[in-house]
Amino acid sequence: SRLTGRHALVLSAIGHDDAGEIRVDAEEWRAVSADGSPIPAGVEVTIVEMRGTRAVVRPLTEIDPVPEIGD
Repeated sequence: SRLTGRHALVLSAIGHDDAGEIRVDAEEWRAVSADGSPIPAGVEVTIVEMRGTRAVVRPLTEIDPVPEIGD
């Protein structure tokens, strides 16, 4: 696909099992996480493959886990 390997911005958070939305140039696509881990809005991702109309993405950099309350 022409989108594979492109960078995109997460517009709405991608959940553990839920699709979110990404923007590539002026286009918006539904996206899921390549490894199933959540990706918050505002993170830059790489499109690793397209499955139908959904992009499979992974963050460009590691996402720091949200600290537990009391840490």
